[in-house]
Amino acid sequence: MRNTILFCALTALCSCQWNGDGDSAASDVAVRWAEAFFNADYVAAQQLATPESGQWLRLAASNTTQQDLNLLQSNGEGAQVSQDGYQSVNDTLALVKLDVRNYVHPAAIGDSVGTLRDGAFEVKVVKRGDEWRVRMEGLPRSGRQSRD
Repeated sequence: MRNTILFCALTALCSCQWNGDGDSAASDVAVRWAEAFFNADYVAAQQLATPESGQWLRLAASNTTQQDLNLLQSNGEGAQVSQDGYQSVNDTLALVKLDVRNYVHPAAIGDSVGTLRDGAFEVKVVKRGDEWRVRMEGLPRSGRQSRD
């Protein structure tokens, strides 16, 4: 009995490994969503997200200032997104690791303008019907430690 439980646990752990490309449709949605989100195109981001993610997109939009948009535009290229990993949790849920360069990090309390930063983000992608959608459970937070 104990060996059976151990075997099942090891099998479950091994089936959820990070790998390179993963499902190209899920990865593509995650990258396109992040390009839209981190370039403040919240309408395009909503089209790639689940309906319940709308509240988080509205929050992000309401906290984006004209100074943030100017900073993003002054960069020229905007935020750049690349995939860094993929983990299939099951047939309807995947996690996609993304590297984002030159996104606008919100201003700290008392500051008037955000700063351009690089970060690593993990995005949940769910399959609804035949389509993959990003499911936001909050605003994206970088997993990379700040150099500050």
